[in-house]
Amino acid sequence: MPCIRTLFGLLAALASCGAVAFLGYCVYFDWKRRGDPAFKRRLRDKRRAQPPKADGPGAQQWDPARNEKLQELFLHEVQVGELWLSRGKSINILL
Repeated sequence: MPCIRTLFGLLAALASCGAVAFLGYCVYFDWKRRGDPAFKRRLRDKRRAQPPKADGPGAQQWDPARNEKLQELFLHEVQVGELWLSRGKSINILL
């Protein structure tokens, strides 16, 4: 059993060293990238080249031409509601 325990300990030590090395690599190159003035200039130019995005609830415009199936479904539901109203069964409209 001591052989298996030392093997697991060795594997755990190697895994932790590998994780620390990888995180160090990520932090170092992120620091180098953020400090690079050419990177900042490229990022700024890229952001300026993109068209501004509209944010918020009204950002997505309603386009009836693209939503014909949705319009058909809506009209069908309105017709069913009118049918129930004409029959005098207004409770079924809410369901």
